[in-house]
Amino acid sequence: FFNYLVASKSGFKYEDVDGSGGLTADDLPIQGWQITLTGIDGQGNTVGPLTTSTLADGSYSFTDLAPGSYTVTEETRTGWVATTL
Repeated sequence: FFNYLVASKSGFKYEDVDGSGGLTADDLPIQGWQITLTGIDGQGNTVGPLTTSTLADGSYSFTDLAPGSYTVTEETRTGWVATTL
């Protein structure tokens, strides 16, 4: 018999108010931003695309995921520029 624990993938979406590329006290959570998860589970099955929207605190979550390799992407919106460290 083989068993595995289901997993989840979660995070937060913020407006990088100061353009630092990292989370600071000035940054604001963004509600209603579409987040997508795709991947391959450990059995080789395609997963997704699964979509969700960020909540009022900027959070998002995908639950009940089998072990595997997953990618999370966000929608692009005109006028917004991605920042990173």
